[in-house]
Amino acid sequence: MSEMVSSLDKHLVIEGREIRTLSEKGTLRNSKILIKEGRIAKVGKGIDVPANAETVAGEVVVPGLIDAHTHLGICPIESSDRQPPGVDASDPVSPHLRVIDALNPFDQGFKDALSGGVTTAVVSAGSPMSWAMMVEAITIMPGQSAVMKMNGRMLNECSGIKMAVGEHPKRFLHSLKMPPTTRMGIIAVIRSYLNKAQQYVEKGEIPETEKEKPKLEALIPLLKGEYPAYIHVHRVRDILSVLKLVEEYGINAVLVHATESHMIAEKLAEKGIPIIFGPMVFPRRGRELMNLTAKTPALLEEKGMLFAITTDHPTTPIQYLPINVGLAEAEGLKDGLKTVTANAAKIAGVWGKVGSIEPGKEGDIAIFDGDPTEVDSKVTYTIVDGKIEYRGK
Repeated sequence: MSEMVSSLDKHLVIEGREIRTLSEKGTLRNSKILIKEGRIAKVGKGIDVPANAETVAGEVVVPGLIDAHTHLGICPIESSDRQPPGVDASDPVSPHLRVIDALNPFDQGFKDALSGGVTTAVVSAGSPMSWAMMVEAITIMPGQSAVMKMNGRMLNECSGIKMAVGEHPKRFLHSLKMPPTTRMGIIAVIRSYLNKAQQYVEKGEIPETEKEKPKLEALIPLLKGEYPAYIHVHRVRDILSVLKLVEEYGINAVLVHATESHMIAEKLAEKGIPIIFGPMVFPRRGRELMNLTAKTPALLEEKGMLFAITTDHPTTPIQYLPINVGLAEAEGLKDGLKTVTANAAKIAGVWGKVGSIEPGKEGDIAIFDGDPTEVDSKVTYTIVDGKIEYRGK
């Protein structure tokens, strides 16, 4: 058993046999980290320990892990609801809906995340992959994502707009007897709303209905490049359609799941579009997942792509994020830790705050008793904003 704790000390010193900084300093041996008032102050050897500092020690010290795509606090892991709470089935286009307006801060998933060394997560509208009949219930634009710490502190209340193309929204809308129910219809709807948002900005044209106004206003930051579209996509045919949209409107996009991305990795590398890959621990159910393989991360790494690995919590419980990375490493991925620290922070737009161990960054640290991606390694401490939030026993 483990317990949640909170350190009131403003100074914390971490002694590590091995500190993987994910910064230019690389991996340090038998070194220390000094955290003052929630931020990393010093990293290295010969650090003087303040008199009022708490000191903890561990084998392998890494930046707090980051899951770049979850439904944490929105879709509880124990939910048996046929209608996912992260999807508004009354309207297939709802980019103005915000996950922060529906977060449950008492979701067990937050404690579970800490037990796995996860300190930050992107929480997205939509639904997890289902193990039941409906593989995934998702609409065309289910809402806005947010980035948050596992201690409840928000880093970004709106980090992007979630969209979806392909078989999953097509099938879900068909089950609701709601148009569109074809791939071309879904792309046409996205294009229509982007066109309307452009006209709203450029010409001041009034939306057709008052109901559309908040939707278009939510899309304006997307068109201005202030945040990306997180696009749920699996198959190559749909990835290619997304690439056309991105080029047509000049928007920033992140491909979420991207199951068949390895099949056109070179083309995606040329475009420089980030990918959040996963979940990997899932059966190849339906056409969307027929080419799912844990070899994909290694192929993306080979092409020099910016990508992260996700659990899609609660599809795979978030505390198993390190194990997912380990599965990819077993299939050839070389720098797995980077995919759930530095890369994930960059994709989520919070690299200036978290994702590495270096002075100035927020004090988010995970300490393991062995290699983080080995299945028998355990978390001994998880630290968020310089406070110990979890102690393993």
